[in-house]
Amino acid sequence: MDDDLEFKQDFEIELTREVEDKIKWLTHNYEQEISAWLGGEVSENKILIDDLLFPTQEVSGASIDTDTKALINLRKEYKDRCLRIIGHWHSHNNMSADWSSVDDDFIEKYMSSRDLRVFLVSSIDDGIRARLELRNPIKLSIDNLKLNVNFINSDIEKELKRVIEEKVVEKKIVVSVKGKNNNVTWDDKEDWDDKEDIEFEKLEDLGKVKINKRDHSVELIETTQSVINKLDSCFVWDEDIETHANGRVTIKYMVGDKKNARKTKKEINEILDLTREINSKKEESHLRKNHKQNRHIYDYSDGYDGYGGDD
Repeated sequence: MDDDLEFKQDFEIELTREVEDKIKWLTHNYEQEISAWLGGEVSENKILIDDLLFPTQEVSGASIDTDTKALINLRKEYKDRCLRIIGHWHSHNNMSADWSSVDDDFIEKYMSSRDLRVFLVSSIDDGIRARLELRNPIKLSIDNLKLNVNFINSDIEKELKRVIEEKVVEKKIVVSVKGKNNNVTWDDKEDWDDKEDIEFEKLEDLGKVKINKRDHSVELIETTQSVINKLDSCFVWDEDIETHANGRVTIKYMVGDKKNARKTKKEINEILDLTREINSKKEESHLRKNHKQNRHIYDYSDGYDGYGGDD
């Protein structure tokens, strides 16, 4: 952002007390970098951040690595809280709260298919730094936005130590971030809408995955938009999307080489298998519910035998 450009912040970025406390505790008490996805809401003049979603991650002194499988597991663990993801936070601990080249690369890839996201970085000396990224209607990056930081709440210490113990693997090799997440729309195994008119995707209609040997791209042919939304939460590759006359969609990922092509094809098939399993369990639950509702159940607790009439 041009330092000579004067910017007046006429909107508010608000962190809840709990989110602020968690960020500050982890920044001051965990010596490696650590990251989380930010959950919240965006309105006309306010961005509210009220949730932190911690993926499984490998960390070193100066980088964080969150892979595709970890992001799929994030959806399994946090369920519909993933639908509220509006940005990303990571700590710099003893370093300054400046954006590294790795941070900039991650943000650029993550924003390739998104209109607005907020990014936070924190350090012991500099506190929390906020950056807003816009891609529609224009590309704009606004840094050093105003935030209010509250005092630490000691009640969260046990919870955050458990997060570190269960989800963070420390390593010595520095690796760049290579995953991404978005407001996914897939349904989980337990939390589903129980309206009468639920429709399920046909399990055989999720599409077919193939590798294009000419350019080493990976194609998912004749799939649905909801599947595309699932994949968008897991991949950072450049993509081409074609919508067919029948409403089906074909997506092509430009992964660059044979190794990435084979890996991406495998990961897409894993996501499709998970989707089939989720849809199958939802449909079974829905059918059981309808069956139960259609049964005529009598209550014999007061001596009523189901036949009616006089004794």
